[in-house]
Amino acid sequence: MNVETWCRVEQNVEQWSVMMGIEHECIHVETSSVLIHQLPVSMVTKPSGYTYGPVESSEPVSHNPMVKVEATRVTLGKPQDFPTFGWDTAYGNWECEVPAFEASKYLTTNSEFLEFVKAGGYETQNFWSKDGWQWLQFRRAKHPTFWVCPKGCRSGCGGALDSFSHCKPLEFISNGHNSYCNGHSNVDCNGHQGKDEGGGHQGTQYRQVLIGCRSESHEAKAFCAWRGDDCRLPIEAEHAVMRGAPDRLSDAVLDGQANVNLTYGSSTPVNMFPPTSVGFCDVTGNVWDWVEDHHNGLPGFSTHPLYDDYSTPTFDGKHYNILGGSWVSTGVEMSRFARFAFRAHFFQHAGFRVARSLPKGNHSKKIKLPARFLGKPVYVRGLGEQGKSAVFWTYNEILLSGDKYDYVLMENVGLQYILETDETLQAALVREYVVDRGESSQLQLPALTNQLITKYNTAQGRALHLGCATGRTTFALAAFFEQVLGQDYSGRFIDACEKLQKGDTVSVQCDNGLKQTRQVALPDGLNVSRVVFKQLTWLPNEVGFFDFILITFSDRVQNVKGQSIFWTLFFLSPGILRLPEVLNTAGLLLVTFTNPDVRQSVTSLLEDRFQLMETAELTHVGLPTIATVWQHSKQRK
Repeated sequence: MNVETWCRVEQNVEQWSVMMGIEHECIHVETSSVLIHQLPVSMVTKPSGYTYGPVESSEPVSHNPMVKVEATRVTLGKPQDFPTFGWDTAYGNWECEVPAFEASKYLTTNSEFLEFVKAGGYETQNFWSKDGWQWLQFRRAKHPTFWVCPKGCRSGCGGALDSFSHCKPLEFISNGHNSYCNGHSNVDCNGHQGKDEGGGHQGTQYRQVLIGCRSESHEAKAFCAWRGDDCRLPIEAEHAVMRGAPDRLSDAVLDGQANVNLTYGSSTPVNMFPPTSVGFCDVTGNVWDWVEDHHNGLPGFSTHPLYDDYSTPTFDGKHYNILGGSWVSTGVEMSRFARFAFRAHFFQHAGFRVARSLPKGNHSKKIKLPARFLGKPVYVRGLGEQGKSAVFWTYNEILLSGDKYDYVLMENVGLQYILETDETLQAALVREYVVDRGESSQLQLPALTNQLITKYNTAQGRALHLGCATGRTTFALAAFFEQVLGQDYSGRFIDACEKLQKGDTVSVQCDNGLKQTRQVALPDGLNVSRVVFKQLTWLPNEVGFFDFILITFSDRVQNVKGQSIFWTLFFLSPGILRLPEVLNTAGLLLVTFTNPDVRQSVTSLLEDRFQLMETAELTHVGLPTIATVWQHSKQRK
């Protein structure tokens, strides 16, 4: 293989999996660096050759001007045939008109954010969204996580570090290096020593661990609200405009004018590198930029079969885009096409800049802002329905009033969320808890399971039920196995299972012509303590091994072609490759089908990995349900 062939990586060739593994490690280099930064310094050793970025720039930044940009058109998305690796969310194509706006030339500096802190920003609820204020009360934060002060603030990092504090009164000093910080402690502005910003002076009680104001998205939005004048975070389309050179496909990092790829082991002054052709610094590198948009796939999005659940779990209306990369970003994280996301409260090497729209003419007319938000409610396990009222307006009500802006409300491209409707939940509850046993194949499966494990002398240690729905069959399996794990893509289903498991009742709408509502509960005599439920995105190594696996997805047909979304998600992805790995040598696999086409396509995949032992026909509301029984091929008699 020549170099040219190897360098051109396409999605359907073997090299793609190699690049995927490399790029996955690149992501963990970055996320691990954040975790390391949270550790007590006694646990950290500076690597040989590790070079911190300069703490001063040649020209101190005393002002962060707003740079105006005229209305323009922009295209988002990586071409499908682009000859380099990319994660699934990079692909797709979306063109939009971006109205005139202005944004700060530099990332928000620590000295700017210090003014917000001094003004009581962390004590003023009006600056914070509902979620942001709840986060603030939980964290009891008084300043950004990577600042230090003499007040003994707890880290809030979770786990064993939850009560640890870098803010140690006895060790807090006003000059030089702080002995308890990871890295070095610079001034709390952008690299120069101001009169009261802690650059060796006694004028402030705060110090920062690294240059550049790193913040959670909650803090960034609160700062914008404090600034007023319709300030907000940029949107993804505006960030693309700020990069400049819209026709350029190669990455700015190739010019060597950005703090990326561990050139330095820290962030750098916000004016250290030259601005883009449009006039903005650090659009690439230094720290990630928080933007307003929900994370979601672009039009034309599809998952890659080698990593089916890489991004779709984040299409929940609670993950927001971060763009541009940071000083520790490597590989495709540095790409102009990279689109990553985190929850608003997550710690990352991320900062922000301030933006605002520039309306023309009639200021009372709504601005058509191409900010991309999920247009329909998203159900999140344990939290319930997260729609306009719970996520969109709660998170953005302070900065993005619906009276001022029109938005782009997107369809969720995460297939698992399409089925997250109350109608599907009600149908499952009726099927499992209302109809007679003879009309539901689900209720016939426990008896069939008992017959099969007796016939094949199957061990009765652990069982896995994929597609557990609302759990009736899963609970019944506990009569035959010591441990049962029920998994389903649907958060609504899992929440209903756990509610029933606690002994509560669940409301069911019975469409018997009278539109009656009834309460259902688990029947007596079930050993519910043996059952655990988890939401399914993938079968990780932690699930362990099973003596019996039951799969009951095929009744969930979603379109006129009879194509099952759940089968598509699981069987046309690496999910099927995991089944032989998690089924014990003498274990049984039981798969049910109501759709002949689905049965044919999936059976052809299973036959490459298992031996079909027998089939059985069950009744499902008058329709035949075929149960197929499989074992590892080497178990064939």
